[in-house]
Amino acid sequence: MENKTGKYLKYAIGEIILVVIGILIALQINNWNENRKIQKLETEIYKELKSDLLQTKNDIQKTITKHKKTLKSNQQLVYDIYNKKPYSDTIYRLFTDSGDNFEIIPKTSAFENFEKHRLKHIVQ
Repeated sequence: MENKTGKYLKYAIGEIILVVIGILIALQINNWNENRKIQKLETEIYKELKSDLLQTKNDIQKTITKHKKTLKSNQQLVYDIYNKKPYSDTIYRLFTDSGDNFEIIPKTSAFENFEKHRLKHIVQ
């Protein structure tokens, strides 16, 4: 009887060890998958951030060019007024161009996406 109990005990301990090893392997695989998902999401957000920054940079460069054109028009207009040039289509165009207003709206979708995922991760 003692021999059977010893064998049963060894068998049970072996089973428990196998189950624990199986659980540990499953946890490791799960952690690996989660890390892989996080890295993929980080890569997507970085690409989106880069795209947003490049688009904002392009918008800024275009706006600078427009402001330079407006400055040039204003300088010409001041010159023409100072020299008392008669009203003309050219002066009308300069007046029209001098009132242009340009606004830069930064692209923020990547940052908002990042914040959403960061908050979601904190809640979990």
